[in-house]
Order: sequence, then structure tokens, then C-alpha cells
Amino acid sequence: PSHDTAETKDPRKGVECYGPEASSRLKDLLAGKIIELKNDPSQDTEDKYGRLLRYVFLNGENINQKMISDGYAFEYTYKKPYEYQKEFRKSESEAREKNLGLWNKEVCNY
Repeated sequence: PSHDTAETKDPRKGVECYGPEASSRLKDLLAGKIIELKNDPSQDTEDKYGRLLRYVFLNGENINQKMISDGYAFEYTYKKPYEYQKEFRKSESEAREKNLGLWNKEVCNY
């Protein structure tokens, strides 16, 4: 649930703007680290492609929200509200205002 990054692996879409940067950032944050995965009881456990839907925490920090706050991802609501929706939307709004990452018009044309 909750956040989405640009595609880097989907053969139907090709590599989307800021996808490689988001993938690299996530690897930098999490590689070799012990993380906590948390599901959201208000949501399905998998998306329509069979991918697990989880929140990722590192040392108590919500990495889904960090990716949004830093401009590497955007808030995404699939069918219904979810646990961190309000916080994620606020983080996206702030990242947009600051022109961070994918919201920088010189980087991606959103």
C-alpha cells in the first residue's frame, strides 16, 4: 500500500523517470540492514501482480514515507484509504513544494 516509485523492471512500461535513482536510493538505505515489515490490515496482502504489500521500517523509521519525503516516490492510493495515507500525502506535498527528486521539473516532467 501507500507509495509507488517509477518502474525500472516492467517490460510494458520500460524504465520510467527517476526509477533508477529510486531503486539505487532504496538499496543504499537498506542493503545489509535488518528491517521490519508491517502489513496493513485495511489492505490486501498482495497487489494484482502478486507482490507483497508491506510497510518497511528501519530502526523505527518508516522507509515508505522517507522515500516519499525525499522525492524518490509518490503517494499512491489503490482502492481504499490506508493506515499512513494522511502522513504520506503530507510528505508528498512537502516534497513537491521543495522540488525534490522526481518533482524537480528539470528531472521529470510531472
